[in-house]
Amino acid sequence: MLRNPKRAATRKEGCVTQISSNTTQCLELCAYCCPTDAVIAILHGAPGTECWSAFHEALKQAATEATDSMPVVYAFRPVLSAACKAAHPCATLGTEEQLVLPGYGVEAVLKNMEYSAMDDKSKADAAAAAANRAAAAAGGDGADLADLGEVKGFKFDVLAKRKPELVQELMTFRDVLLSSDDEETIKVWEVKDAGLQAASRVAAASDPLRLLAEISQNFPSIVSSLTRQQVPSSLRSQVQQNQRMISPGANFIMLNGMLMEVKNFELYSFLDRLRIELRLSGQLQGLGLDKGLVNKLLETRVDDNADGLNELRLDLSPMRQVVWLNNPEKDKQYKHLSSHTRLLLNMYPGRLSPMAANVMTLVAIGNPLSPECSALPEIYQRLHDRLFPVRMGMLPVVPEAIARAEARREQPGKTVDMPTWKEMSTVEKFTRAMLTIKSAFGPSAAYQFWYSMAGEASKLSASNAKTAETLLNTAFTTGWTNAAKVASSNKAKVAAKKTPAAAWKDLQNGSGYSSEAGMQLAEISSYLLSKGLAHLPKPAWWLNGLLNQISDPASVDHDIGYAIMLEMQTMQEHIYFGRIDDEQSVLESVMELMLSVGRWNPRVLGMDDDSDASMMVLADAFKHPAVANLTYLHTKTTASRVKPVTHWVIADLSNPRGRNLASAAVEFLLNPDGEMEPADSRSALMLAPKAGPTVLDVAVLAAQQQFADDPKLLQLLALLLREHEGLGVAASALSVKHQKKFQELAKEAGLSGADAGKLDSVQVEAATATLQAMKDLVASTLQLPPGTGAVITNGRVIWDHSPWDDASGPALVAEDFELLQLYAESFQPGGALAKVIKSGRSSKDKGSGPQLSTAASSDVVMVAASALASQVYPDSRFGSLAAKQINEVLGSLRGKSISAGPPKDQTELLMTAILNPLTREAQRMSQILLLLQDVLNPSVSIHLNPQADLSELPLKSFYRYALPEFTRGDDGRIGLPGAPSAYFNRLPLKRVLTLNLELPESWLVEPTMALHDFDNLRLVDVPEQVAYAEYELEAIMLTGSCSEVASAGKGGLKGKLPPPRGLQLHLGTPEQPHQVDTSVMQNLGYFQLKASPGLWQLSIAPGRSRDLYEMVSATDGSSLDTHLGYSWGSRKSSSSSSSSDQGLTGHTTDVATQVLLQSFTGKHL
Repeated sequence: MLRNPKRAATRKEGCVTQISSNTTQCLELCAYCCPTDAVIAILHGAPGTECWSAFHEALKQAATEATDSMPVVYAFRPVLSAACKAAHPCATLGTEEQLVLPGYGVEAVLKNMEYSAMDDKSKADAAAAAANRAAAAAGGDGADLADLGEVKGFKFDVLAKRKPELVQELMTFRDVLLSSDDEETIKVWEVKDAGLQAASRVAAASDPLRLLAEISQNFPSIVSSLTRQQVPSSLRSQVQQNQRMISPGANFIMLNGMLMEVKNFELYSFLDRLRIELRLSGQLQGLGLDKGLVNKLLETRVDDNADGLNELRLDLSPMRQVVWLNNPEKDKQYKHLSSHTRLLLNMYPGRLSPMAANVMTLVAIGNPLSPECSALPEIYQRLHDRLFPVRMGMLPVVPEAIARAEARREQPGKTVDMPTWKEMSTVEKFTRAMLTIKSAFGPSAAYQFWYSMAGEASKLSASNAKTAETLLNTAFTTGWTNAAKVASSNKAKVAAKKTPAAAWKDLQNGSGYSSEAGMQLAEISSYLLSKGLAHLPKPAWWLNGLLNQISDPASVDHDIGYAIMLEMQTMQEHIYFGRIDDEQSVLESVMELMLSVGRWNPRVLGMDDDSDASMMVLADAFKHPAVANLTYLHTKTTASRVKPVTHWVIADLSNPRGRNLASAAVEFLLNPDGEMEPADSRSALMLAPKAGPTVLDVAVLAAQQQFADDPKLLQLLALLLREHEGLGVAASALSVKHQKKFQELAKEAGLSGADAGKLDSVQVEAATATLQAMKDLVASTLQLPPGTGAVITNGRVIWDHSPWDDASGPALVAEDFELLQLYAESFQPGGALAKVIKSGRSSKDKGSGPQLSTAASSDVVMVAASALASQVYPDSRFGSLAAKQINEVLGSLRGKSISAGPPKDQTELLMTAILNPLTREAQRMSQILLLLQDVLNPSVSIHLNPQADLSELPLKSFYRYALPEFTRGDDGRIGLPGAPSAYFNRLPLKRVLTLNLELPESWLVEPTMALHDFDNLRLVDVPEQVAYAEYELEAIMLTGSCSEVASAGKGGLKGKLPPPRGLQLHLGTPEQPHQVDTSVMQNLGYFQLKASPGLWQLSIAPGRSRDLYEMVSATDGSSLDTHLGYSWGSRKSSSSSSSSDQGLTGHTTDVATQVLLQSFTGKHL
């Protein structure tokens, strides 16, 4: 029995329920996240009392209805006073005694291996044993029953005849009685089929789950008679067939289709999983779905492919704007080489040989004068000299040209003023010069010009305008002269006649060959915008669709070489299987084989470490009345389809960014020829203006209300958002002019009945009420401030801009909605959920319940996707791919599984297991499943996977898992749980036993009561009826790892942060910071500290540690986040930034951070 002494020690005596406001006792847990001007109300009381309930409801309402100008923070501190004890005896339940903990295993090991297998090679004994088994098999069931006889007063032959359905259970009980007295020797060949014999007995039982627990937990007392069990030939054949697909003796447990940890099982993590599953099931059942459909929706999680983001590729086609520097398929240098791609199969991985084929395509993207891009020309030259099959090019990023392209995109048709030569930046001048040489002499000359400037790039960027002009003039003149000397084409020969000075003058004036360069730069900038590459934080290189940012110019050579080696292995695999051949371009084949996108936006795709994307469950949002009034926009003729993806576009139309966001959502649906099929999406404009409604708000809402069923509605909304001049005034200023413009735009959009379109005071009144409801939904339920620009796609929130910063990052465009749809369908369960809903709607067996409409079905997909994608699972070690593979194996297994509980469509929990009956996992999980069956009544299905051909006893100990015991009253209701303990009955009396505890990894336990030596225990020597022991949970281990940021990269391993040397840590409270201390391991950076549940302060020890180190950042994950990184500060001598500059989260200073330990599973930082 385990108990936690901390519970009694930390209990406080207090007064009756009372409230303190703005006291100095501000909660440290929330002080750092509360506004400084907030009213802090702390409620002290005992839950369950009448006075507490009244205060709680009042304070909860005050905190919910508080305004930004007067925020209210409500905190609750449980205090049980003597007055409350007297008035409410029920409030004292569980407070008077110590907390007895479940969740640990106990084994009683037979010491000296009394049941060890003996290798007796006597042929006579072997023949006799075989003859006995053959005789028993020939005798049939009647002979077996007659031989049962009487054991200790039990006439088992009579009992078996009266209860034939309990024969297996009676035989097991008889074996236990027989084994309690005399020792019986087991021969080595007799245990060969023990696993199959156990499986046979369990499969034939009337209560197989309970018998599985009995056999596995008491195996040493049952093995002697179990070896006489006959194994049906059908069972042996089924096991052999099944073990072609799964490893013999392997164990797996699945809860609602998701894999769970079974080898290192922890009860508290399992309880977290149960809460998650029941919460998800409740949310989906709240939509009116039956349990069977809910279970099918939950099973779609195996199709989640979030890990596939790491293999996502960017398709740059069409690549006309890329400045190519070579082409192995056409250049003269490669003509003598072979172009057959199958030659790659003869090359060793990483050893690329010369070929006349574009096997790899490498493109540099960024400022050509940046240090990162300046390191690439030399790499390009080396690849070109070795005639490797790598086509190389570049996409120059010029910020000024990008800004002009953005202006043209936002205002089509408007002329953008071009800068003069003096107004241009050095980067733009260099890019124009390079493009001019390319237009005149070809890509090779342009590359030589870039290569010549690579060494002068830093000097060119750092110089003043006059010096930079001189350097660029010299380089351009030299480059033009050198290119003219080797001119070969007719165009190049004509250009060679122009003097370098004249060419430089044309470059400054933008005439001649330079006029083409200006147009090319504009096209390149527009192309970069369309591909999402115009605002990359750092220059990057692109290889066959894989985009990699250049973090260190010194390592870019190594990075590209390593990437080429990995890509070569991928190419060899596809060529071997015939997926890539000479009939199609290699790059086109790769883009078709791999999952690729036509636009790159890490913020939308969730690939940006600084992404502010978040998930929210939309079950509560759908209860808001404003959702019922939303008008969903669809592509033409697709309104009757169930949509896998739903976009809620939150916009303030009085803001230009808000109008652009709404316009992008409409434009996406208007473009059926995009790379993604917009027919799988629907969008709803959720207007939440920061100020009052405008005429444009009224017009948009009126258009959706009056022309909701017209397929031309999208055209009208696009016109309203594009031609909004004059509509931005307040709705109260609505006039006949606005009514006329509304009707004109409706006619232009081609709507039927456009003349009947109304925009009057009635629409203003209705729009005002609708906007108010939408603002309340956005602010109260979605927790977004009015004026926000954001898109919620199946519960995933992507910010476009905040109401405080209109220019917060690049704006979302129509192409980004394609990425949002791709993410929701391919990396979240949106597509799989839609398939389940569609199959349910089209099924012939409709059932007795009402059928969902198309709109309601799309709503279910949206809510279910948000609920499933928002959930974080404690057993994150197993991904959806492993679960999917196990599910496929389960569908192929032969033989009937062991079933218990109700049918699958009548319960919220589905437990599926593959178990070897003679393993520690079976000992543990059988008892867990029995408890679940008694309390939650799940549907259990177990496939037995015994180990065949055993050479020794698989289990040599008795085992129990400490769990609470539940009883049911006469009315069938479950009573209060009993104290968990591990109780062994029917143990061998004369044999020496050793008691061992199987504890969670984070527990530190010590015995507090043990009257006997449990290392050498003989029950026959115990005078008492029960040998009792009690253990106490002394501490829960707080573990973690830390790294030294200042030394990053100095150790030679890229991406590895070395551990700090000599760092000492303290754990305590703000009042007593040094309660526990430890030193960080120098080789791994690991540390561990003894703690208990509560709020702690982890700090750097005063003295030398604090002089050398400061804390830069710290992760404080929940008990579910067991593998989070933990970074510490750099040495002060090499770090000039303070902790306040690091964007810290939580209550973290430069020497300490708060840690909340809220689970018995411990915490790893």
